[in-house]
Amino acid sequence: ILRVGYRGYGSTGNLCADVKFDEYIQGAIAAGIPVGVYYYTEAISTDEAIAEANYCIEKIKDYNITLPVTIDFEPGTNKGRSYKANLSKTQATNQVKAFCDTIAAAGYTPAIYANKSDLTTRIDGASLGSSYNIWLAQYNTTVTYPVPYTIWQYTSKGAVAGIAGNIDRNIGLKDYAKIIRDGGWNHLK
Repeated sequence: ILRVGYRGYGSTGNLCADVKFDEYIQGAIAAGIPVGVYYYTEAISTDEAIAEANYCIEKIKDYNITLPVTIDFEPGTNKGRSYKANLSKTQATNQVKAFCDTIAAAGYTPAIYANKSDLTTRIDGASLGSSYNIWLAQYNTTVTYPVPYTIWQYTSKGAVAGIAGNIDRNIGLKDYAKIIRDGGWNHLK
């Protein structure tokens, strides 16, 4: 699942593409690897969340996306716009929902990436999880998050041959490629 882009931390919060996205997605597709994308949000309004989703859709429209299109919700840093905005749990939940609804309306499978703390304190993970796929980040040997999730990121210190440095490791609990293909999602060609 590749980063398609992000919103900048500055006051204007410019929408930015990951400079390696096209190279990485083309390489993954050429190698026959199922691909999904995520967008790192710094939205401070529902309109901004919708703009992020539309930006993401524009960037992926020419690719066969075989996994979910995910909003990466991580407002934990004091540098970020969304952290500084001090959004209520309801406001933040509505923004995540707006992103996911926009992705779904465009024919893609939406998902939400967040850690256990953010899913319980900053957004309503239980409510969102009843409608959308949850990609849970909880670095532990077992999951203690009480709400259903479909991908578990269990470490940020993994290793893969051919990649320098630590990488995140995940366990998928669904065969997304099959579900998305069989369901007619993601405009697969």
